[in-house]
Amino acid sequence: MKKLCYVFAMLLCFSTASLAQETAKKLSAESAKQCTELTKLMAKNLYLYDAEYLKLKDLNEKTMLKVQEIYAQYLDAPLRQEAKLKEATTEFENEIRQMLDEQQKVALASYQIDASLWLNTPAAIKSMMTASEER
Repeated sequence: MKKLCYVFAMLLCFSTASLAQETAKKLSAESAKQCTELTKLMAKNLYLYDAEYLKLKDLNEKTMLKVQEIYAQYLDAPLRQEAKLKEATTEFENEIRQMLDEQQKVALASYQIDASLWLNTPAAIKSMMTASEER
């Protein structure tokens, strides 16, 4: 019985530690707002349904966190930073293409996707709005 309690206590400690790491990786309120605006605009232009919107929002949040982390981590190594940002962008493109149908992929092709989507979200949103108005 003592062993069982000990094992349970260890599992609780490990799960609490991993939960703390997960909650530490949250967007700030401002970044979350910008991420939501970006996702709404992308969903509108890509003709996404509700379930797809939720997947895209989750993907945008994950990518925004990753890009912000890369930007901060490689601030003193611009070439490495650029390579990592391109890697994150490619990963985003691959993941989003998996969730889209053919018509949505055609709409996606009209976007210039790079790390500026998540680094400079207000400018990216303005650019996307302008591009969608021109269509």
